Amino acid sequence: MPPASLTRRSFLGLPLAAAAAFSPLGRLIARAAAVQPVYHLPFPGGVVWFVIQGNNTAFSHNGRAAWAWDFRMPTGSPIAAARGGTVSMIKQDQTDHCFDLSCPDWNNYIVVDHGDGSSAAYLHGVKDGARVRLGQRVEQGDFLGLSDNTGQSGGPHLHFQVQHNNPGQYLSQSFSIGFAEVEDQNGIPLTRHEYRSGNARLLEFDVLNGHFYTQTNGRGGGGGSGFSVFDDDMAPLWTAYKSAGGPAAIGYPVSRRFTLSDGGGHVYQAFQKEIVDWDPAKQQLGLMNVMDLLHDADIDGWLFENYQVPLAADYSDADQGRGWDEIVKAHLALLDGNNAFKAAYNAVPDPVGRFGLPTSGIAETDDALLLRTQRVVFQLWKHDTPWAKAGQITLANVGELARDARLFSDNIFKPEQLLPEQLSGETRLP
Repeated sequence: MPPASLTRRSFLGLPLAAAAAFSPLGRLIARAAAVQPVYHLPFPGGVVWFVIQGNNTAFSHNGRAAWAWDFRMPTGSPIAAARGGTVSMIKQDQTDHCFDLSCPDWNNYIVVDHGDGSSAAYLHGVKDGARVRLGQRVEQGDFLGLSDNTGQSGGPHLHFQVQHNNPGQYLSQSFSIGFAEVEDQNGIPLTRHEYRSGNARLLEFDVLNGHFYTQTNGRGGGGGSGFSVFDDDMAPLWTAYKSAGGPAAIGYPVSRRFTLSDGGGHVYQAFQKEIVDWDPAKQQLGLMNVMDLLHDADIDGWLFENYQVPLAADYSDADQGRGWDEIVKAHLALLDGNNAFKAAYNAVPDPVGRFGLPTSGIAETDDALLLRTQRVVFQLWKHDTPWAKAGQITLANVGELARDARLFSDNIFKPEQLLPEQLSGETRLP
């Protein structure tokens, strides 16, 4: 029954809660008691950034931007959604900036509409740095894009504000909000204070010219430590990694990129299942003969004892005086003992180039059969495991074997701290 048709008698006969809902005061109280949206700081969970400008300042956070924050972030830092919504505006075509307020048309931005008449504006992103599209639904904590110093900006940072929607305007009147992880000041971050985000943790995200992975940081993933895979003038390892199949094919990175004193200028990076090798002279990607290097370092006994990796057969005498074709034929004969291994080895267009030559007979453990090559170790599982089904063939994590065997310097396997996660103590009263 519509409220206008209620008689005084029927209104008085309603239960108290129902009567309150039909009264003006009751509706006001109901709106006030409605669940308020939760905001998290607009960067990945676990990461710490410093507020260089808070609310209601004389410089630029006044008027429409009165309730904005500027978070200091180096160029290329990830921006995360403070609250879920729909991407309503994007601009990402600028590289220039100005030190005053004279260049609003140079601002790159992402605007997320929250669906309740409000939106969040994220400003000063890197050119072509948005990682969302118009109309896309994003959830709280989702990766939006990369920060920079474009537009009205005197240094790399993220400008963030929540505002009343004004169609066609990327910046409109802001209003005060609090963040769930800010424990004092009603959740309002203060200028010259630093804060750790309680937002969702990003396991991986784009960086400039590449990608950053936290899955193998030894802490369960997330936060600001992990390994970057990127392209630069030395080596296009990000492009090479994608062409090799990425994580699904060779696993996540377990090292930083590195060179070797006797490596002829080659650039390497270890992934879980293989170690890639960029040859700058040939401008092409190869794979390191890591299992041969482990053998040459006299680590075969340790590999067998701890991981049941088959011992490499000694072909040094047998290969003497043979031509390359004869050497290949002799090594490939090691596959004849198991058709499944033979099929898996030959399933790629250039098996010798991808896996190297087989170097061991077939070994058997309680769980699997194993076959060693110059670059990988094949595993044929005898029964179901959490990572493979019975009869499935996988590659052992030889990059992790090289790390655990300390084949190279420990430093290359140490996760890089891309983003700060510890409070620095750089907290001063305004």
